[in-house]
Amino acid sequence: MGALAALLLLSGLLAALAYVLHLVHSLLWVPHRLRRQGLRGPPRSLISGNGPDYMALLAAARSTPLASFHNAIVGRVAPQYREWPARYGRPFVFWIGPTPRLVVSGPEVAKTVLNDSTGTFDKAGSGGGGNPQAKQLIGEGLVGLSGETWAHHRRVIAPAFNMERVKGWIPEIKSITSSMLDKWEVQGETRAEFEIDVSKEFRTLIADIISCVAFGSSYEEGKRVFQLQEEQINLAILAMRTFYFPGFRFVPTKKNRRRHSLNQEIRSSLRKLIEINGRKCEDSKNLLGLMLSASKTDNEFKMGIEEIIDECKTFYFAGKETTANLLHGQHFCCNCIKNGKTKPAMKCIKCVASTSTQMQIT
Repeated sequence: MGALAALLLLSGLLAALAYVLHLVHSLLWVPHRLRRQGLRGPPRSLISGNGPDYMALLAAARSTPLASFHNAIVGRVAPQYREWPARYGRPFVFWIGPTPRLVVSGPEVAKTVLNDSTGTFDKAGSGGGGNPQAKQLIGEGLVGLSGETWAHHRRVIAPAFNMERVKGWIPEIKSITSSMLDKWEVQGETRAEFEIDVSKEFRTLIADIISCVAFGSSYEEGKRVFQLQEEQINLAILAMRTFYFPGFRFVPTKKNRRRHSLNQEIRSSLRKLIEINGRKCEDSKNLLGLMLSASKTDNEFKMGIEEIIDECKTFYFAGKETTANLLHGQHFCCNCIKNGKTKPAMKCIKCVASTSTQMQIT
């Protein structure tokens, strides 16, 4: 018993020593190397880095409404990329807690980074530099993976997005979109003037399309997952903007308990959706069908059920948010064109609506 206690104590001391050495390396040696290379950036706190400065810039940028709508939105949505380069030049470095973020610009430098195959440039958020509280949003899906695991998942998933297969989705996409426009038209028939929250409508539309073409289900079946992910997004954003102290996710705070509860409920809901739609998707070539087929193989392409759940989380979140925001932005830009607000909007609608659909937008 005494030997076991001594062994545990020794293990704890070694772990503490390793962590202290890691902190010394991150807080002292890395900044020294960056300064020697001529890289500058805003003064930082040893614990929180430039987190408070970033939050102050963001609050100041959002404190007043935009005077007009234009494309120069960097100062509004990411003010650090406008303010800090002006003060410290390019490239520059800022810190999220003890982790430095090197900001480079220029097409040639970006090309070098993106084409690097040595592993020198890791994905933001993957590996040890990410905040595990924020990483719950996408799980261990393709977006957050790297190396051999990423390559393995991509080999399984890529065939689902073959161009010919994507073209085969068009009738389903058209049908779902026409259904949404029909609902709008019904509202127009009963009232002379009405408002539509297009941001909410487009999110529902994209969620329904992804559910149908990628997972063989519908928005109603995955509705609970989307609702839970909306709340999870807010908690993930909060986590990304604050310093993460190692082990803090295990402290039973109100937000941590909610994060854990959301993650468990989302995974449980996805597991049920996979069980419900799994049989009818096994013979299809959609995303869920390909992953389920991979779960039954005994070669290097095998995927476990937990991996499939992680990929579902990724595509439900990333696919919905990016596409819905793009559609919303395009619709907004069409309606901001000077002296032509109605024509561009109607042109967009005619592209997705059937020829028999007649709508008028005020």
